[in-house]
Amino acid sequence: SHASVGGLAGEYLSLVERLRAEGGSLTVEALHAAAAPTFAPRAVVLRCDEILAALGRPPEVPEGRAAEVRTHVPTVWSAFACAVRARLLERGGGHAAGGERGGGESERGDDRWSESVEWRLLRRLYEAGRSSEGFAWRIAAASDAAGGEREAAGVGTAAGVG
Repeated sequence: SHASVGGLAGEYLSLVERLRAEGGSLTVEALHAAAAPTFAPRAVVLRCDEILAALGRPPEVPEGRAAEVRTHVPTVWSAFACAVRARLLERGGGHAAGGERGGGESERGDDRWSESVEWRLLRRLYEAGRSSEGFAWRIAAASDAAGGEREAAGVGTAAGVG
């Protein structure tokens, strides 16, 4: 699972860097519009599920539990966000709002990553995904045979939480 979210984190950061290089000082709104189809919470969960389904269930994970965990939006998103944060820290914090590259520690310590465009965009993607019509905490994926039945019954969805 670490490999799948780590790979997705790398893809996300590469996309943001490419968009910024192509578009100069794009607004967070413009970056959001370009990144949302691939990196909104639902898209991240579905892509992560595809990768993990192809890799197969690790022997130490109980049968049935793997599909349940990898389609749970908060769990997958948290792992993805942690992988993005780790990569931002590795490369010196990301891009500041004005476009300059972070270099080492800020005056307040090593918190420059949390002020970066990449991190602000990631937060925006999650908030927009959570507030969208039809948001569910669990996503029925192709590898989750019972998922459609659970969603139809309202179990694990925003409507079924209560």
